[in-house]
Amino acid sequence: MLLPRAALGSHMPGIHPPLLQLFGQPILRSPGGEFRLRRQQRFRLLAYVAAQGHPVDRDLLGAVFWPDAPPGVARRNLRKTWFDLKQLPQLQGAAALQADATTLAWTGDSDLARFQAQLQAGNTRAAVELCSGPLMQGMDGGSDEFQRWLDSERERLTAMFRAVLLPLLPTLPVADRTGALTWVEQLLVADPLDEDAVRAKARLLVAVGRSAAARRCHARWRRQLQAEVGVDAGPDLRAFLDVDSPAAVTARPAAATPASGAQAPAYLSAFVGRGAELRALQTLFVAGERLVTLLGPPGCGKTRLAAVAFERLLLPGTRRRWFVELDRLPAGCGDQFTMHVAAAVGLRLTESERAHELLASFLATEPTLLVLDNFEHRQADVPLLRRLMRSAHVRVLATSTVRLGVQGECVFALAGLSTGQSPGRPGPATPQIQPIDNDALRLFEARCGQAFEGPARSAATALCALLEGQPLAIEMAAASCRLLPPAELHRRLLADLSALAGADDGQPPRQRSLRAAFQAGWQLLDHGLRQALLHLSVLRADFSRAAARAVADVDDATLLALIDHSLLRADVPGERLRWHPFVRRFALDKLATDAGALAQAQLRHAVFYADWLAGLDLREEHPDPEALLQARADIDNVVDAWRHALLLRRYESWETLAEVLALHYEIGARYGEGGAVLAECAASTSAGSVPASERAAARVVVMQARLLHWTRIDDADRLAAQALAVFERLDDAAGRIAAWRVHAVIAWRRGDTTRALTLFRQALALCDRSGHGGKRAMLLDGLGLALVHRGENDASRTAFAEALEINERTGNGLQRVHNLVNLALDALATAPAQASALARRALTLTRETGFQHYEPHCLTALALAQIAEGNAQGGRSLAEQAVALTRQSGDSYIESWALAALARGCLADQSLDAAADALSRGLKLSWAGRDEALAAQHLALAAQWCLLRGQHGAARVLMVSLLEVSALPAWLRLWLEELGGTRLPPAAQPMPSMTLASLVHATLGELEVTADTGLPGQA
Repeated sequence: MLLPRAALGSHMPGIHPPLLQLFGQPILRSPGGEFRLRRQQRFRLLAYVAAQGHPVDRDLLGAVFWPDAPPGVARRNLRKTWFDLKQLPQLQGAAALQADATTLAWTGDSDLARFQAQLQAGNTRAAVELCSGPLMQGMDGGSDEFQRWLDSERERLTAMFRAVLLPLLPTLPVADRTGALTWVEQLLVADPLDEDAVRAKARLLVAVGRSAAARRCHARWRRQLQAEVGVDAGPDLRAFLDVDSPAAVTARPAAATPASGAQAPAYLSAFVGRGAELRALQTLFVAGERLVTLLGPPGCGKTRLAAVAFERLLLPGTRRRWFVELDRLPAGCGDQFTMHVAAAVGLRLTESERAHELLASFLATEPTLLVLDNFEHRQADVPLLRRLMRSAHVRVLATSTVRLGVQGECVFALAGLSTGQSPGRPGPATPQIQPIDNDALRLFEARCGQAFEGPARSAATALCALLEGQPLAIEMAAASCRLLPPAELHRRLLADLSALAGADDGQPPRQRSLRAAFQAGWQLLDHGLRQALLHLSVLRADFSRAAARAVADVDDATLLALIDHSLLRADVPGERLRWHPFVRRFALDKLATDAGALAQAQLRHAVFYADWLAGLDLREEHPDPEALLQARADIDNVVDAWRHALLLRRYESWETLAEVLALHYEIGARYGEGGAVLAECAASTSAGSVPASERAAARVVVMQARLLHWTRIDDADRLAAQALAVFERLDDAAGRIAAWRVHAVIAWRRGDTTRALTLFRQALALCDRSGHGGKRAMLLDGLGLALVHRGENDASRTAFAEALEINERTGNGLQRVHNLVNLALDALATAPAQASALARRALTLTRETGFQHYEPHCLTALALAQIAEGNAQGGRSLAEQAVALTRQSGDSYIESWALAALARGCLADQSLDAAADALSRGLKLSWAGRDEALAAQHLALAAQWCLLRGQHGAARVLMVSLLEVSALPAWLRLWLEELGGTRLPPAAQPMPSMTLASLVHATLGELEVTADTGLPGQA
């Protein structure tokens, strides 16, 4: 929200602040004259910051104006652009541009700020006079993110301008109406088919004596309407204008005048969104539909949309329309329905056998639109509705939570407002530019009376997604935001959505809380449907018909009835079902009041999913892509089945469920989330426990360690040791192999190749002795990595090749990707073209099979291969993509490796500042993760960076010290020796070596000074 003028900053007495005109062509006005802003990045930045009305976060500005640049580059670009702005003569001495360590701000005045202030003060005419054209006219272009923001702001401000202009026009003196035509033209530029704007223009033209121009305006609109929408609005200008002027309109028949109460409900708040739905309703009625039912659960905005459609639908020839509210009509016989509708349309009837016939005859006299709101309460009156619709003149728009079941009914299923996210699991709540189709956020901000920025905007977006765009819930949440910030409200509602409630401000009881809204619908269900709904409530998210039948013992007819009551939704093929928002929470709360029934439902749920997953045969050594997709579609229910199995001590199901969960989270690169889910099963290693449950718990723990070694290496090592103790005591060969493998991978990452080789070989030998050969290919792959570290390249190639052959034979695409990446890295020094081909093959395979976990690996390997081939720019671009992907997953090890590849590319094309930034970030990550071998790679690249800057002494210290590090890979040792031999002059005296820790801290200090200050990086 734009802040009041007083909040925009103060100025020295006697100095007039500069004024920035943002409506129309942007102009900067100052005591020194006027300056028209040109279509340049610095002026777009100025206008954007001024439009916000408050300090704007620097990182947000970087994401808007340089979205494709690395953060360090974006920050430098922003500093330079802001510095250039401050050099404008018109801004000298005015202090209108302000900056601190994290934000930039415009503290001058603007017509946009004045527009907002006049609206807040209720001075609508003064506000309208400030709007001289579209926001920032002529400033289009720049980044896609900036253009999306500009389009969204123009749409928002145009809607505000329209909302205040149209009611203002009839109040203007006649002398002012000619000038008002320019205001209306602005609306028609934005939307040439805006019927209200066309009508307003024609009325103004008639009022100033230009009737011929009014007829041309109307005719032009009719032609456009016919061409684009296929609707003929009719040639009668007088009927179109519909005003009390003898020159413009004829009188209506008395019977067509709606009685008091027949109009749609009046709302004090602005209507937001639903443009697509209104267009779809228009299309349905134009196409000939006569009964359209707006079907949806409580709170989805059916009544509000129907009220707007009542006002806006273009139905040529239909001049009679009535809005009939049925929710307050008491239950009773059909006569009550008839008399209620008759009263709403202004027809005086007495109760008699002919009352319904008289009503039907009246409605049939001319084309009529009848809106029947909340028809679910009047299902017994469906036969009467059929009789009213016998005449082709009658069209009905009904709102209901229950399908009417009338022949010829067209059901329009209403979902929530768009939330700017694709259906399914919301993305991470990280600061980002939100899509412009986030109508849910627009409604939330409108009801809160402010626009959110930065973290608050992200929290508000996440809150709207949690509420699934449901208008009633968003309205209630906005009322709560008077006391709670969006982040806190989101946290509370995550724990208990049913607590959301609004104020008792005269609304019907069903609109005062979510629980009350669904209680009203619950009363409409018979006993059988209530029981089915309760048993189904243990199923989360969307679920299959097979799951519904097995868990709740329901047939297809029952499922269809629940769909017709707006409790479930079916996808197009009908094989999967989804809850309407909040229904499941309401039903589950009711089920929880019967502990026995709840436990029985949870047991059936756990058994079904464990058996189903066992049939899919999903294991780490057998990650079938098709089975993975099936499991992913049901992953929320798999998580719940896992928790039910833990709660009910169904330990025979633990390993099956945990294996699928570990695989799902690993492939999706969501290691921390997966580790937390598996941690819910605490391993019991004490003697005397039931062996089967102890073994199952230990196998879950080693899967947890398998996930966490990517992000929390010490915790993973501890968990693997904990599980190994159990496996040793129970003589579990498969468990020992799995635990040894985790330990070996961790040892390799820490540079302890002796221990890694010992563990890998130990596990391979046990595989051969025990017959547990499924892990053999993965163990060979790990063995090859340790051998590469030792410089035993021939042996490593043999191990990689054997692993690849096993994986190709068994169809393990997941491990084939890993094998191809390792072979590509092995070929870097001798055959970079072959390395590129292998890395591309791996990347194609990982994308085809959906193995997100390995995409950054493939991109990094390909980046290194491209750099080795001499394509430094291409390598840098690929490495930047890899870094972006790893940031989403939290995989600090692969992010550090990708940053090393990025630094190589930067060094190859002499971009030393960018190299310093990448090396600093990568070195911090590798050192924090205790990845000594990877930290050594960054330090070696830092030595090259020092050489390129002419700092031979610092480079020599790094090289000498690194060559004494035991964790240094053999290939890196050779590279350092070659680099030092070719680039360093002979030393005048021996150089002292430093410990690895000292090297890290000293190097970070030098790198960060260069990165932060932007010092020249060329030698």
